[in-house]
Amino acid sequence: MYGTVESPSTEVITKANYQWYLDVWGLAQVTSIGRNLYILVGVDAGTAKKLVELMKNHTAETIIKILDALKTKAEVQTEKKLKWVRTDNAPEWRSALMREWSTKHGIKHEFTAPYTSPSNGVAEHGIGVLLEGTRAALFNSGLPPAWWGHAMMSVAYVQNLFPNSSGHIPEELWTGQCQNISHLGFVNIPEKSGKKKLDTRGFKAQMVGYMG
Repeated sequence: MYGTVESPSTEVITKANYQWYLDVWGLAQVTSIGRNLYILVGVDAGTAKKLVELMKNHTAETIIKILDALKTKAEVQTEKKLKWVRTDNAPEWRSALMREWSTKHGIKHEFTAPYTSPSNGVAEHGIGVLLEGTRAALFNSGLPPAWWGHAMMSVAYVQNLFPNSSGHIPEELWTGQCQNISHLGFVNIPEKSGKKKLDTRGFKAQMVGYMG
């Protein structure tokens, strides 16, 4: 299914991977490590999990490639099919490639009403929160601006593991499993490294991201 909805639905979604709010941020002032200038941000309506990917450009071809990978991974993790996406009216979302993609997968593509960005406010708010966290992470770490991509991915990763404003942990709602956060901020030393039983199993490191 594919269609334009000038008055977006107000249905309350509680299921994981049922509806995504999507938006693109960029052009970044500084090319990131990895030579990226944009980010694709998705927020899952039912769990508030953030789906974030770095991009070198924001062409329809690049976005479709990323959406394919995100959709496949999400459906494996949640065991649920994506049914609905909401975007603004930017050219990349209005493209023939996007129309073909949504039709191919039976996904309803809902557009916000023209000139009313608040109607896609979930995605825009998600970007704002990520940017605030990225600035704080770079300032706290002392790393140069070119590390913004790694910082942003790390902020999204951590936000998904901690309670949101509703008191829920997005990653737990997404996977249905309790999450272990003992690894945050430390590098793990495996037992086979030769360490003795009472030796430390980790050390603090300079944070550059959790990518991969």
